[in-house]
This record gives sequence, structure tokens and C-alpha cells, in this order.
Amino acid sequence: MDFSPPHSVSIRKICETSLNQVREFAEDKRLHLYTMIDGRVRSLLIQESRLEALMSALLLNAILATPNGGSVGLEVAGDPVHETVHFTVWDSSPGMDAGRAYNLFLQKDPADHRRKALSQLPELVAMHEGVMSVDTSTGSGMRVTISLPWHKDGLPPPVELCEEGRILLVDDDDLILYIVSSYLTSCGYDVVTATNGMDALARMEEFHPDLILMDIHMPIMGGLEAIRSIRQSDRPEIARIPIVALTVLSMLSDQHDCLEAGADDYISKPVSLRWLNRKIKTHLLTEN
Repeated sequence: MDFSPPHSVSIRKICETSLNQVREFAEDKRLHLYTMIDGRVRSLLIQESRLEALMSALLLNAILATPNGGSVGLEVAGDPVHETVHFTVWDSSPGMDAGRAYNLFLQKDPADHRRKALSQLPELVAMHEGVMSVDTSTGSGMRVTISLPWHKDGLPPPVELCEEGRILLVDDDDLILYIVSSYLTSCGYDVVTATNGMDALARMEEFHPDLILMDIHMPIMGGLEAIRSIRQSDRPEIARIPIVALTVLSMLSDQHDCLEAGADDYISKPVSLRWLNRKIKTHLLTEN
């Protein structure tokens, strides 16, 4: 593993190297390999070998899961507004349920080398202030997206000072909970998690958070209902807690719904953890 400081590396070179490392496996299964790289994304500030390890592990897993004659793809897209680069590896495998998919990346002490590489991905992503998401359903393959900070000028970011504050993180995605809570804890925040709106309301009474990160689409009680319940509280210290809503990028109507329900801000997923931390700091400073 490369422990040298991050430096500017060519995105196209990294993608080509990662694809070449797994091409033989794809050819053995007669798979079609597709690549699409956003022309705006030329470089990234990161340890080169670590990014190669991330891409190669995801590509190999997709290749091994895909039946002979299927397809595997690597897509790179830049988000200038949120200063984020999204790396997505997709496949035409039969897919799997969410529990099995998350277990690939959250398993403890895996036996073989490939599974060990996959289990190390969340830590590597969080180490680079990124976030990782999995989109899978039986019969439609799997899409794994890694979102990393993008410094378009090629300059290293200013050093982020650790902060203090109690944060309630609400999301039904185990991978998101693990990566985001680990990162925020390392920044100095006190973090408690909940997996749905009902759980969040109970945790809020016990934990008294300074800020809530609320996913919108959850079972049992969704984020919008939970936000409305918080804003309707007859206790001012609860009703005025800053709430940042989190939802998937494709739901264009969600911003209006979140703000109308009472959220103070809105973030589309996936987004880099550095951007998320900026939002958190802004609302905590405003509150104080």
C-alpha cells in the first residue's frame, strides 16, 4: 500500500491501469467492458496505488459476478458544484438483495484475498473523505459508486480543523452509516445513528443532537414525516434543531419537499464527505 502524500494523478491513466489489471478475467468470460470518462475530470489529488486498488477490486468483483457474455462498465463523472468526482462500476449480473450486497463490503475477517480487498474499501474511501453507495436489486445487476473530493485546480485543500458537536445520522443504508459515522467521529463529532424516522425520534430524545442528518427514503417512517414531527414539537429546543436532508441525486422534486417539511438544508447523494462536513460546520456555526 502506498503511504506517500496525495498527489495529482491522471484519472484516465488510473482507469486504464485498473481495467488492464482485470481485462484477462473479462476476456476469459467473454464480457464486454465499457468505459465512460467525463472530459472535465482530468486529475485527482490522491495516492495513485490506493485509487487503483479501489477500482481494480470493484471491477474484479463485477466481472466475477457477471455471467459469461455479459457486460461490466466503469463510469467517471464530475460534479463541479459539489467539487466531487463519482466513480461508478456497474455490471449485468443477476444482482442480489441489499443485505448480501452490504455484507460484501462490511464483512469481518474475510477468508480469501478478493473478499478482503472488498472489505477494505469503505475504510479507504472514508480515508479520502469520500462516500460509497451500492444500488442493487435482483435481476438488474449492481452499481457501486465511490464519490471523492475533486480539486479542480490541483491544489491540496486547507487543513480542516476538528469540530465539536452532537450529530444524529439517520439512514437505512448500512454502508452509508458506517462510512459517514466513522468519518464524522474522526473529525471530532459525537455521532449517534438511526435507521428510520421512528428510531430517529427516539434517539433524539435521548441524545439531544446539535444537528440531524436525515435520509428521506426509509422504511417504517420516512425522513419527511420525521422532519415534520420534529418541527411540530412543543419543545423549542427540539423544534429548532438544524436538519440537513439527504436524498438520492435523481429525485429532482425532493429539494422542494424537504424544505417544505422543515429541513434547513438539502444535500443530494452521493456527495463527498468534505462537502458534507462544510455543510455541517455552516449550520453549527449559524446555530451558535
